[in-house]
Amino acid sequence: SDSKPFLDTRYVPGGFYYIPDTDWRVGGNSVGIAAGYEHESNGQDEEESRSIDTLFVRPYFAFGDTQDFHWAFSPKLYVYLDKDENSDIYRYRGFGDYRFTYGKDDDWQVAWTLRKGTQSNAGSLDLQGTYPLHRLRPGLAGYLMGQFFTGYGETLLDYNQRESWSLRIGYALSR
Repeated sequence: SDSKPFLDTRYVPGGFYYIPDTDWRVGGNSVGIAAGYEHESNGQDEEESRSIDTLFVRPYFAFGDTQDFHWAFSPKLYVYLDKDENSDIYRYRGFGDYRFTYGKDDDWQVAWTLRKGTQSNAGSLDLQGTYPLHRLRPGLAGYLMGQFFTGYGETLLDYNQRESWSLRIGYALSR
């Protein structure tokens, strides 16, 4: 009874096909592309159960020397296949995530993800910073992560309620 349960958890299993080099070039760097399917669920049951299925395409553009600190842009465009439980989620999440990254693959990185819903005042900002743990102690895997979020659509249960802001520090398996 003294437990502080999680407000929401998200599970996003999916399958995708990734082509790291499409033979297209931007600023001398190759353009990659991924396309696939995702099933997002909040892991709840009965009345609080929510899930959504999407198909997506995500190109990857790098700018600068990819062996050093550089910029990247990777927009993720998607369509909703099944949104019965959240029929108006597009009003708060829209149809795309626009991710900008600055950093180095084997060093620190900062990433901004912007999302704009079709409703005029709905959107979100997710700012993340990561640092590889193996640089602090050899043999460790994953990343030290800090995250700031504000806006709509972070959870499936309360997607239509604005989150003024959240700040998190934790461990990430990937970035």
